[in-house]
Amino acid sequence: MAKSSQRTRHPLLTKLPSITLQSVDTGRTVVRVQILNVFPFTSEGKRMGIVVKFFQGTDNSPADNGEIWFYQKGADTVMTSIVAANDWLDEETANMAREGLRTLVVGRKKLSPQQYDSFSRQYSDASLSFHGRDNAMASVVKDFLENDLELLGVTGVEDKLQRDVKPSLELLRNAGIKIWMLTGDKVETARCVAVSSKLVARGQYIHTIAKLQRRDLANDSLNFLRGKPDACLLIDGESLALMLTHYRDDFISVAAADVGVGIVGKEGKQASLAADFSIEQFCYLTKLLVWHGRNSYKRSAKLAQFVIHRGLIISVCQTIYSIASKFEPIALYRDWLLVGYATLYTMAPVFSLVLDRDVDESLANLYPELYKELTTGRSLSYRTFFIWVFVSIYQGSMIQGLSQILVGTDDFPKMVAVSFTVLVLNELAMVAAEITTWHPAMIFTILGTAAIYFGSIPFLGDYFDLKFVVSGR
Repeated sequence: MAKSSQRTRHPLLTKLPSITLQSVDTGRTVVRVQILNVFPFTSEGKRMGIVVKFFQGTDNSPADNGEIWFYQKGADTVMTSIVAANDWLDEETANMAREGLRTLVVGRKKLSPQQYDSFSRQYSDASLSFHGRDNAMASVVKDFLENDLELLGVTGVEDKLQRDVKPSLELLRNAGIKIWMLTGDKVETARCVAVSSKLVARGQYIHTIAKLQRRDLANDSLNFLRGKPDACLLIDGESLALMLTHYRDDFISVAAADVGVGIVGKEGKQASLAADFSIEQFCYLTKLLVWHGRNSYKRSAKLAQFVIHRGLIISVCQTIYSIASKFEPIALYRDWLLVGYATLYTMAPVFSLVLDRDVDESLANLYPELYKELTTGRSLSYRTFFIWVFVSIYQGSMIQGLSQILVGTDDFPKMVAVSFTVLVLNELAMVAAEITTWHPAMIFTILGTAAIYFGSIPFLGDYFDLKFVVSGR
């Protein structure tokens, strides 16, 4: 509105709590008001209002000779009961909603000085309440201001879709993602936006539930929808609240969100900054899910299971040796061997798995159906967990068992040199075997770790038989 007044050569000059609208051509003051009260917008009230006092005469004229007006704008669903009875309001807002416009009703009410003084006194008393302060203040506003407003007009704003919204929604739908569109607009507007944005597939049935009054009707609607798994549900807030009250356990997931993604809009960045992820355009959501989401899940699953494997296999080796030594309190790998195994000899190759990817980005976008696999949890489940446990037990038993059979337990340093070397090389080989797409960093870490290990062997004389290692026999 401030930009619109500027384009009409009537700039808005603000010096709170006063506002002045001045003409550029004549330099004269067109409108001068004093802001008395502001009632901000809330998602529950769906409206906002302001009380202003108009100044009469010049800028230096006294402020007590002007009219006091209350202005309010809000959604038609709440403003219909606040403005004075009007025949065409419902019809006009319905026509705008069917065109996909976001409707806003504007009204005003003139207050006498006595009325405003009475309101101001009771509103101030309500603001000082210790219990039920917000409700008390809202009750005063409703009693004094929000009734019999003069209807000023109805606005219809076209909320244009961002670029690539249609293909993005289609891709998400093909990926098996269930989409809910929550809006404060009328049911007709929601239907129009859903169709224009391709949120509803071509030929898909739209079942509308609006203005439910009884819970048994909600049950009938749910039973009807169970026979139409591919239907689209369009439901208003009152009916949804009724269903949530009656079917709280079935709809508890509506209130549970694991991740919040905020989209930067013209309204500001507060919502996007409060979210877990912030994106500039809605179309970026597809890449966030089908590409970054896929890689995050796959890599995290593989890394977690490798960390389990890395720790379990060395424990199995210790267990096999303890059994062979009749549970004597002797550590198989001591001091720097344990430290080196957990850091220098295995850490870099294992963590390089976070660079792996099973499909290319273009392929993930071309076949969004691949995303459905992630929802089944196959990459990280009880089955994969026990498979890795079995592999760790098997490999640890074979490494330590064969080392004891081939070298013997009498010469402890020789046996440790063989088993520890095979243990490190086995871990490097397992990392290489699990890689789907090679990255230069993976090759560097695997070869570099192997070089570091063999280069550090001469410094491990306290644990290995270096003559045996050098001779190779």
